Amino acid sequence: MVTTAATPWTAQAASVAPSKNSVSGGAVPAPQAAGAAKPGAEAGKTPSTGLGAAAIVVLSAAAQARLAESGGPGVSRATSLDDLVRERTKALADRIGGAMARANIATDGPMTFKLDGSGAITTDGPARKAVETLFKDDPDLAKEFKDVAALHGIQAMQKVLEALERETKAAKDDEGRNAAHGRHTVRLVKLQSVSGMMTLDAGNLRSWSVALADAMVGEDAPGATAREAAARTA
Repeated sequence: MVTTAATPWTAQAASVAPSKNSVSGGAVPAPQAAGAAKPGAEAGKTPSTGLGAAAIVVLSAAAQARLAESGGPGVSRATSLDDLVRERTKALADRIGGAMARANIATDGPMTFKLDGSGAITTDGPARKAVETLFKDDPDLAKEFKDVAALHGIQAMQKVLEALERETKAAKDDEGRNAAHGRHTVRLVKLQSVSGMMTLDAGNLRSWSVALADAMVGEDAPGATAREAAARTA
């Protein structure tokens, strides 16, 4: 089961899974960790970071099936995590926008939602009370927000895990590998501080977790959300 509170992912020791893993089958495979000692090799040859093993998200088949639900009777056609996140995020943005329109909730620019430690969805601004009541009175909408936030957390975690694997492989010695693990730990702490946060702007819903992960690993040119997230956690 995916945890959708403050930390929307389950972590355990393993190596990073490819970003294009199918979400239509069983659990995501967990290959042997990069740099792990082979059977019979001396344990002392594996560099120790003092920070614990690399973490990877592992979804059970039941969890994958639940997350693949599109919020309606239709079946999701997503074949990868990226496709699933994109599909569910667009549907949620449309659903939130429609609910706010029906409730006559007007917005003057971007609105940021946050999933707090108690599982409540909060926001700020003049429409704060109306929006928070909207989620409170619609459990299905709140559940969909939590599920999509969990998917974004998984996607962000996967990005920093892939960065760890690249940096570990590129390291020339134990010092370099230890430094890579140190950077990875810092990234995890920063991701934790923005987990469950998404911003609705002009009909588009963007994840702070994914934006921050992109900014930290340098995969994409960081946009305004990424810069704001990085500044918040610096």
